[in-house]
Formats: sequence, structure tokens, C-alpha cells
Amino acid sequence: MVCHIREQLARSNPDAHLPGLAMSLDNLAAELEGLGRRDEALIAVKRATKAYQRLAGTYPDVYLADFARSSLFNGVLLIDAGVPDEAVSSLLRGLLAAEDRQLQNLVNAGVEMLQEAYRRWPSKTLESWRRVTGGEPPDWLSG
Repeated sequence: MVCHIREQLARSNPDAHLPGLAMSLDNLAAELEGLGRRDEALIAVKRATKAYQRLAGTYPDVYLADFARSSLFNGVLLIDAGVPDEAVSSLLRGLLAAEDRQLQNLVNAGVEMLQEAYRRWPSKTLESWRRVTGGEPPDWLSG
């Protein structure tokens, strides 16, 4: 209900209401995940991540950390859902944003999650890394 209202408000005045929508979607995703409703949580966190990406594009100093956190959470849910390519892409976006803002806790979390993806799907993780970054993965990925 809250997300629906915030979504309507964000459509009419995104500058004023998109931040509230993104936060509500992120909170909803966390609550749904906690209840074991992972498919619904994934839908909510994808929407939150998209909103934070839009906000971070305009106001990076304010929203890039939120985008990083949301992208990492999205990646975790995608790992649990068994979707390696999307998981690695989301985790990399989150990691790069966290590195940009020097958010060491999020950087560490991103590294751990990417290592988990590598443990589950080594070749798919390497392929995704190369596709997203255009380069070879660092040694820590397989460590």
C-alpha cells in the first residue's frame, strides 16, 4: 500500500518522491526476504535498485551508497534464485559504486558475495565479469 502511494507520487513529482519510493521498496524487499518470500523480494529490490540508479545518476553524493547497497542485496537474492549472470552483474555494479564512495563495509560485502558466486558458478562468474568490466577478474575472486 505505501509503495503504491509513493509510486503514484513519484510519477507526478519524481524529484520529491522518488527517494521515498526507493527506500520503501528496499524496506519491503528486506521484509519479504525475511518472510521467505524471495520471488516477491526480488521484484521489490530490482525496482528499488532501478530507482536508486536513477537518483544516483542525478545526485551521486547523496544516493550512490544506497544504489551500491541495493545492488548488492539484489545480487544476493539473485544468487539464491540461481541466476548467475544477473547476480554477478548486480554485484559488480554494487561493488564498483561502493569502491567509488570508499564504503569499505560494502566493498568487503561485495567481494564476499562475488566469491560466493564464483564458488557456485566459476565459469559463468568469469564470463559475466569479463562481459561487465571488459577485463580479467582479480586474483581475490577465486580466493
